[in-house]
Amino acid sequence: MTSLTRNLTPYEETQLARYGGSRTQLLSSSIPVEYVTGKAEFRDMVFEVTPDVLIPRIETEELVSHSLSHIQSMAVGSRKIKVVEVGTGSGAIAITLSKSLAKMQIPHHITAVDISDKALNCAKKNAQLLGTNPSSLSFRQSNLLENLSPSFDYVIANLPYIPSSRLTNLDRSVRDHEPILALDGGFDGLSLIRRLIHQSETILTTEGTIFLEVDDTHTREVWAEFEEKWSCSCFVDSFGKNRFVQLLKRTA
Repeated sequence: MTSLTRNLTPYEETQLARYGGSRTQLLSSSIPVEYVTGKAEFRDMVFEVTPDVLIPRIETEELVSHSLSHIQSMAVGSRKIKVVEVGTGSGAIAITLSKSLAKMQIPHHITAVDISDKALNCAKKNAQLLGTNPSSLSFRQSNLLENLSPSFDYVIANLPYIPSSRLTNLDRSVRDHEPILALDGGFDGLSLIRRLIHQSETILTTEGTIFLEVDDTHTREVWAEFEEKWSCSCFVDSFGKNRFVQLLKRTA
């Protein structure tokens, strides 16, 4: 094994100071600090993370912001908004959405799904630790939307979107330690996303909406293949990279 010389960043030093963990393990490997401390910060909350789940990142906080803004604009009276979050991992998206909607006093129920039992266990633990209302958030094992019945108002997902050919170009801390199941998006990064969009046709309500985090190569032209049934809008992240897509179900 090639020896590794690692200088800790201020962020990594802060993580160790706040949450503990083995400095020796961090210095002697490329492992992300979040897996050493077992903690990841996301939208002013601290989530427990394990190597079975993707570490939530700042870009995904923006996915939550886009989703919340749209849900808030569409919420009407006492009608309960129904959301499914696909590939929940640590539960960061679903838990943050549920707690934020509760603060906004928007009636809702979020179903968080994942194909991995270990990921679901991590998400359930975070929901309990962070005090999420269990009547507003539930967890189910499912391969995308396969085990779900209509009808949801929103599908929200940060699915694997990195083209397979680019996995070897990822930073060692990502490619050697984070779950490949949460990274590999197939030939063009859209393998699972295509399946999800197709399944969403029958899962969503008439004016249902999908929010996705995507690869920066998934530009406006990429989404043309879905425009017969979906109205597509793209958004950049805080770094100016193409990162989010909103698909609104066409009614005619």
